[in-house]
Amino acid sequence: MNLTTLGVGIASGIGLGSAYALVAVSFTLIVASTGYFIFALESLVSIGGVLTYVLSADAHLPMLLVGVLVCIGGLIAGAALDVIARRPFEGRTTNIGLVVLLASIGLSIAIDATVGLLFGSNTLNVPGYVSANPLIVDGVAINPAYVVMFGAIVVLTIVSEFVFRRTSTGRNLRATQLDSEGVRLLGLNVGLMTTCVFGVSGLLAMFAGYLLTPITSASATTGSGLVIPAFAALAIGGFGSFRGAIGGSIAVGLVVGIVPLYMQSAYVDPILLAAIVLVLLVRPQGLFGTTAARAL
Repeated sequence: MNLTTLGVGIASGIGLGSAYALVAVSFTLIVASTGYFIFALESLVSIGGVLTYVLSADAHLPMLLVGVLVCIGGLIAGAALDVIARRPFEGRTTNIGLVVLLASIGLSIAIDATVGLLFGSNTLNVPGYVSANPLIVDGVAINPAYVVMFGAIVVLTIVSEFVFRRTSTGRNLRATQLDSEGVRLLGLNVGLMTTCVFGVSGLLAMFAGYLLTPITSASATTGSGLVIPAFAALAIGGFGSFRGAIGGSIAVGLVVGIVPLYMQSAYVDPILLAAIVLVLLVRPQGLFGTTAARAL
C-alpha cells in the first residue's frame, strides 16, 4: 500500500467523521441541555435523506432549496420528538431518563418501519449538491462533498462552543440540565427551551441526512447505519461535550477509512467497540466529557 492510498483513506475518514459528527452533535445538544439520550434522532437522519430524494429527484427542486426545506422539516420533527417522547412522561416517573430513552427507541423503530413501508427497502440515488469531480490534492482524490461536510462541522463547532459557553442562553441550557426546577423558579420557560433544543437537534440530524445521502444513497436504514459510529464517537469523546463529540467522530471516521486498507472491513465495528470499552475503563466520562446522560 502506497502513501497515496493511505491519503485517500485519511481523507475519506475525515469526511465520514464529519458526517458522524453532525449526528453526534445532534445527540450531544440534547444530552448537554437536558441529560436525555434520544435514540430516535437516527431516524431523522433517514428521513432527511429520503426527503432530499423526494424533493430533488421527484419534485426537481434546486439542491440549495432542498437543503433549506430539509432543515425546516428537521426543526419541526425535532420539536415533535419532544412532544411525543419526553413530555408525556414528565412528572410521572422517578426515572424519566430511562423511560425517555426506551420511548425514543420504540419511536425510532416505528419511524424506520414506516419509512420502509412507504419507500421500500431499496436505496434511492440522490443528486449531489456539489460537483462529482474529485479534488486532487498532492495526488489524493477528495470527494468535494467531504469538504462541505468538514466545513459544516467546523462552523458548527465554533457556534456550539460559543453559544454554550459565552451566552446567557447557553448558561441557562446548562443550568436546566443540572437543576430544571431551580431554573423554573427563576421564571424561565424550561419546557419551551427544551423543545427548542430538540428542534435544533432534529435540524442537525436531518441536515446530516441531506449532506450524507448523495454519497451513501437514501434509505430507511441510513440513520441506523450511523448509530454505532456516532455512539462510539460520543463514548470516546465524552457524553455532553461538543469537542468530544467532534473529536471522537473524526477518530472514528479515521478508523472506518483506514482499517479496510489493512484488513477486512468486517473488523471495523469490533475495533470501535473495543475502543469504547478501553476508553471507558480508563476514563468513564470519555476524553473530554464532564456530564453523563441521565438515561445512561
